[in-house]
Amino acid sequence: MKNFVKKLFVVLVALVAVLTISACDKKEDHVHEPEKIEAKAASCTEEGKLEHWKCKGCDKLFEDEACTKKTTDEKLTVEPTGHKSSDDGDCTTAVKCSVCEVVITEAKAAHSPESDDGDCTTAVKCSACEVITTEAKAAHTPEADDGDCTTAVKCSVCELITTEASEKHVDLGFDGNCDRCEYEFDYIHDETSNTYIVFTAEGLYAWEKDSWKGINLLLKRDIVMPTELKFDLDEDGVPDSNWPGVRFSSTFDGNGHSISGVIMKSAVERDIRGFATTINSSAVLKNLRLLDADMSFVGINFGILVGYNDGLIENCSVSGKIYADGNNVAGIAGTNSGTIIACYNDAEVFATAGTSGGIVGQNIEGNDVIGCYNTGAILSESSSVGGIVGSLYGGKLIATYSTSEVTGSYNLGAVIGYKDSSAEPTSNYWSISATTPEYGIGNKANNENAENVDGESVTWANVMAEMNAALEAYGTEYRYSLNTGADSDIRPLVLSIP
Repeated sequence: MKNFVKKLFVVLVALVAVLTISACDKKEDHVHEPEKIEAKAASCTEEGKLEHWKCKGCDKLFEDEACTKKTTDEKLTVEPTGHKSSDDGDCTTAVKCSVCEVVITEAKAAHSPESDDGDCTTAVKCSACEVITTEAKAAHTPEADDGDCTTAVKCSVCELITTEASEKHVDLGFDGNCDRCEYEFDYIHDETSNTYIVFTAEGLYAWEKDSWKGINLLLKRDIVMPTELKFDLDEDGVPDSNWPGVRFSSTFDGNGHSISGVIMKSAVERDIRGFATTINSSAVLKNLRLLDADMSFVGINFGILVGYNDGLIENCSVSGKIYADGNNVAGIAGTNSGTIIACYNDAEVFATAGTSGGIVGQNIEGNDVIGCYNTGAILSESSSVGGIVGSLYGGKLIATYSTSEVTGSYNLGAVIGYKDSSAEPTSNYWSISATTPEYGIGNKANNENAENVDGESVTWANVMAEMNAALEAYGTEYRYSLNTGADSDIRPLVLSIP
């Protein structure tokens, strides 16, 4: 058995020896078979050997001394050819030769963004490699709108204007609100009619400053005057009023609206005071309710509505109070040298020197008071005190009534305090609570045609017919109707506005 193993080992050794001898070690017996390889020079831009071939059988390069024979005479050197590159388009990545790996273009430390057009919806690219450095947004993101169309709205990201600013606010409907935004007007100047269309107290102040230019006014909303006292009427350095008074020659149309809380105070003797100090002969004041006024003056010619009227006042009313250390004082006009029609007074009127009335303090010859009434108390420490007119120095007093208390020293009347021989009172009425009818009559001569509404011989229906006939004859559309409200005992007839 041992001999068999030894014999087998000898055979195996011999076989290995034979196989070894047949390999390329026997160089003198080996025939090389060339195979092209991809060996490279150090750089494809330099000269150098480029070993192209190896033996398939022995993997030896042809120039290796282990090879005994060359199978080709091809030159093993290459001429410079230039690098070949593949650029990924990103300048922050180095560009290498695809053949020899030499860096052709160094990588930049960072991109160099091109000039930004300021629009975040446009991408920003690198000026060197076209790579996008800032992505474009799908749309602008407008910043919060301040609600004013005259202010542009910008993108909160790129400051680009997303909504252009309007040149100015527009209110084509004259309702006080901008048609484009939430802006509210104080007033609008309608140049076609030369009218300030007023919505606020600030708009009223603006008109007062420009009223001397002959600009008209149309009130479009009820106004509550500010409580701030910023006018110093007696010029003592202390503001005492929230309205300065105004003189005008144009048309002031209250449009059925009210102005509440007018305060005017002065302790210095001055003539002619009121919401309107004077309205000139060409002026018209109409359709205005002046509510809760508080006025006090020293001097002469004071009215809550107008100090001195030389124009036309129609369909206006006042409430509140006026105190005057003087005379020619009334709710509507201290002195009337024009026409007053279809107006009424609810305010308390007090004058130390008399000549005071609910509608007019003093009425000048040739001027008329028609279709008016008074419910405010007319109080005086002196003479010539009337429910409608304090002193009627001529002119017409037609179709009026008063239900107010009248007090004074003498020349008192429920309708007229004093009248001269040229006055023409017609169809005037009174009805007040008093101890005797004589209280209402007052100076009988001055009130001889003023009738007491006793509900029997003279009813309020009779009075209404007379007043409406007078208004129709004057050519106005205002009419009175019987009051069925809770205050019918105070104001039995009320104006019906067409």
